Amino acid sequence: MTVELKCFGSEYGHWCFIEHESLRDCIVISGGVGEDMSFDIDFASEYGAKVILYDPTPRSIKHFELVSNNFGKKSLIDYVPGGNQPIESYDLSNLTSENFVYREYALWNENTRVKFFQPTNKNYVSHSVTNIQRNYDVEDSDFIEVDSIKLSDEISTLDKFPSILKLDIEGAALEVLEDLFENNIFIDQICIEYDEQNVPGKISGDRIESMNKLFDKNEYNCIHKSTSDYLFVHKNFLEKL
Repeated sequence: MTVELKCFGSEYGHWCFIEHESLRDCIVISGGVGEDMSFDIDFASEYGAKVILYDPTPRSIKHFELVSNNFGKKSLIDYVPGGNQPIESYDLSNLTSENFVYREYALWNENTRVKFFQPTNKNYVSHSVTNIQRNYDVEDSDFIEVDSIKLSDEISTLDKFPSILKLDIEGAALEVLEDLFENNIFIDQICIEYDEQNVPGKISGDRIESMNKLFDKNEYNCIHKSTSDYLFVHKNFLEKL
């Protein structure tokens, strides 16, 4: 099937999706904020969407605070290369606090307290529940502790079912997807980074295979791929196109 894709965000932080009338005033779940909110901001501005953000990383929380302080302002510069966007690069002129909810939780398959392992390069922002950058060594001592939450529980509290799920959560996507699908939660479009592709090895390979099988079993089709970023779309949504 040939579909027309639309892409938003910076070169580093862009994601692609299928445009549809259902996206107007929709809810987006955005797992992993980092210091590049370009996709979330561009999407919310275009569709009047509400974006629910999940990331307990201290630098990510600070980045969102800076964004929040600049709602209503136009961008002054273009997006820059890399994953640390200056606040001045965001066009926030059409956005208010009504467009965003920030949740300081790590997405996982339990509501608990977890180790949040720091990146091997301290200049980077992304932490990991699975410690993917150190071959999944959960005994490593380089971590902070944060609260985790089950996305299935979060979605059950919403007044509207989300239209898009974005997962860029440093190797924790498998557990989050398993939880969603076990609870019969099938979001139309899932934008996901296969972080495991960036750290090849036996464990990563097995996890990639498990995710592929999980999507296939639950009737998702891979519509688009760009390096390690994928767009999976559920069969029921494709049948509406």
